[in-house]
Amino acid sequence: MFSFFVAKGVSEKANKKLDAEKRAELFDIFSNSKLTMITTGILIASFFVSLKMDILDPVVIYFIYMLSLLIFILYKVIDGYKKLKMNDFPVLYIKSFLFASGVRFLGLFSFCLLVLTDFMSQ
Repeated sequence: MFSFFVAKGVSEKANKKLDAEKRAELFDIFSNSKLTMITTGILIASFFVSLKMDILDPVVIYFIYMLSLLIFILYKVIDGYKKLKMNDFPVLYIKSFLFASGVRFLGLFSFCLLVLTDFMSQ
């Protein structure tokens, strides 16, 4: 959870440095967040369901899940980076975007590792 608050703080600080026109443009650029939330929800749900159903070894499930999540996050970050570059956002804002994305991934990775550790200890 902490990593998401840090990433949100970084993003908000970077947003404050943008002019009103660029802030409005962000909404248009990243307006497809519903699809992102649905995909993330499906990935997380499939992780927990596969752990409960004991389909594969939990470590294998964890690595498959993390690989899927990494690919999805990398796709979203690269897509966001391209959109920001294409719309001439400041370099400092783009760096903040990339940093916040990395912090979010590390937080999610840590959470999954804790879940796996807890599951393995039972």
